[in-house]
Amino acid sequence: MWRNSIVVVGFVVCLCAAGAAGMELKVDIGATGQVVKAGWTEWSEPRLDPGPPSAQKTFGDVTVTLTQTGGNGLAFRNGTGGELTGELVCVDNQAGPSASIIMTVSGLVPDDYVITTYHNYIFEKAAVMNITVNGELKVSGLTATVQAPNDEIAARATYEFSASGDVVIQITSNNSANVPLNGFHILRKLPKIEFAADASSDFEEVSPAQVTVVLSDAEPGQTYSVDYAVTGGTATGGGVDYSLAGACVCDFDDSNQIDLPDIAVLAENWLSQTPGNIADVTDDNSVNFEDFAICALEWLDACGGNSLVFEPGQTSKTIDIDIVSDGLYEGDETIVLQLLNPAGPNVSLGGITQHTYTIVESEPSVAFETSTGAGSESTTPASIAVSLSHIWSETVTVQYSVGGTATGGGVDYTLTGNSLQFYPGQVTKYINIDIVDDAETESAETIVLTLFNPTNASLGATVEHTYTIFDNEQGTAWDGLAWYYSETNGGPFVNAQGQFEWDPEQGGQYVTRLPEQRLSQAGDVAQVSYYWLTDGAHSCPDCEACPDGCYDDDITCIAGTSDLRAGLFEADGQYVDADGLGTSNSIFDNYKGYNFRFGPNMKAGPTRWVDCLDEVHKTGQFAKKPAGSSNLMTTNDGLMEALPGFELTPGEWSLWTISLRRTGSSSVQMSITLNGRTYTYTDGDGSEQPQKIDVFGIHMRNARPYNRLVLDTIP
Repeated sequence: MWRNSIVVVGFVVCLCAAGAAGMELKVDIGATGQVVKAGWTEWSEPRLDPGPPSAQKTFGDVTVTLTQTGGNGLAFRNGTGGELTGELVCVDNQAGPSASIIMTVSGLVPDDYVITTYHNYIFEKAAVMNITVNGELKVSGLTATVQAPNDEIAARATYEFSASGDVVIQITSNNSANVPLNGFHILRKLPKIEFAADASSDFEEVSPAQVTVVLSDAEPGQTYSVDYAVTGGTATGGGVDYSLAGACVCDFDDSNQIDLPDIAVLAENWLSQTPGNIADVTDDNSVNFEDFAICALEWLDACGGNSLVFEPGQTSKTIDIDIVSDGLYEGDETIVLQLLNPAGPNVSLGGITQHTYTIVESEPSVAFETSTGAGSESTTPASIAVSLSHIWSETVTVQYSVGGTATGGGVDYTLTGNSLQFYPGQVTKYINIDIVDDAETESAETIVLTLFNPTNASLGATVEHTYTIFDNEQGTAWDGLAWYYSETNGGPFVNAQGQFEWDPEQGGQYVTRLPEQRLSQAGDVAQVSYYWLTDGAHSCPDCEACPDGCYDDDITCIAGTSDLRAGLFEADGQYVDADGLGTSNSIFDNYKGYNFRFGPNMKAGPTRWVDCLDEVHKTGQFAKKPAGSSNLMTTNDGLMEALPGFELTPGEWSLWTISLRRTGSSSVQMSITLNGRTYTYTDGDGSEQPQKIDVFGIHMRNARPYNRLVLDTIP
């Protein structure tokens, strides 16, 4: 059974075999002005004229039998170069309007042979050709669209075999005059090694460059190899523009070794400015220190040992070229590779023996180093880093605009200028903002910087930076605040440094009353800001090792560090006033607000990072507490959006802020900042949203003996 698919491109017909014969048949007829040379017009023996009606010849294990009716001659020819070739020509049939020629091929090995038929004079002789393979009609009504000159082919059909067995091909001509010339050609497919393409390219920053070499028609169980060498190009090797193992640019005497004779050539040509000097390896028209430096790197190197080995079953190998990203503008440069010395049974080089790899010079990108930053208003200046992706030889400029909720012009900050300039060789510049430390009590304010309009560079991934100014009059003082907690032991305390510390032996939560902060009008912000530290002894004798590289002494993934929660709530007059309260209590029934589940030390990643000790540890989430729930922060209900981990190094301090901003009558934006990272989410459901904030709480769901939490106020 054959599946027929027809594609017309200058009249090309493809019929693909799916049956036992495993054969693909392609018929190609030349377009206008196109001719295909007939290889069978060169004879190694005379044509038999009128010739016998049948003939047979054996080529190795393959036997070809030819039979014709109505024709005048048969002829065979053996090909040259070790190829197996059998050809037949049937010339000037005078016997009538119908004639045929049949070729039977026996002894074919799967995937080893290609049979091609040639048909000439189709147009001139008004012939209509039909082709049958193994008794099935494959091509019907084959006619040429142009008249081919003598000794050139008007049509050609190719049969590729993927199964063994006898194959019978019959060509029948129906015409009013003579049968056109017909030829058969049998070619054994032999192993070939060549490049997959004659050219490729990539940017200078992409290393290694990989150039693919392919092996086709390999014999089963055999090993093949091929050598390769750099034979040209404008790029300089030896670690200047690229490095390739075994490729030596300083092997001036072609000894395959960098040694004293090569250094002698350098010395003889020292300071020579002769164009094309062999010792001018940097191609700068001068033999100088740069050339000596390259050859010093190659000193005592062995050269010319580049080869690829195709083990049995391998059909593809890569040549890896280490590209040097120097950041200097040099224009595009090329490396020309050549394949040499193929080795293996019956192997030869294919058609693509040379490959040109182009190193594409790319401009740097310019971007902020981070997307967020924060600091107290007493910290000035705020320095925001902007960097190029790599050193560049041109001057780069970029402009920036300023927005945000903070007021410039000396009110909340002062910023002069609106652009940065990177001179050649400079990578990092800073936007310096003078922060004003006033005596007013105010909410946190932001300065939003946006990069635009770069020259000699492109914009990178981070083009916006939000810097948050925290008010230093609003820090929550520990003295005078009553903190209430749900544990019977291990509760929070103020340590000798005046910091709030909690070293829980079991999970629990603590809450405190805050000065009331309005959250009913658009633009209102309620928030708390502290300096945060999470640490501990980092030992858990009763814990077990967890999958995915999480171990019992790893604070970045064990429960407790990944299940901290903090919340801002509207108490509506129901304030906690005693210790030992449960984490879920009727006193919380009327509370409305939001809590933030987060992993201060946890690695950033998916929401379910590790499943250990029958507990699923999440990197974090935003959650909303409706009135009517007595559960303040322990529930997982109301998941709104995932938070990644903050990757804070255990034992290091970081500014931490949670805030709520009223952005509309029915929308509240939640925000959490830690370790320089800020994540936000907007609740657009206006039902049961808090209108003020007067309670703050922290909850540790799965405490461990090694956990320690320390909070400090902003100075």
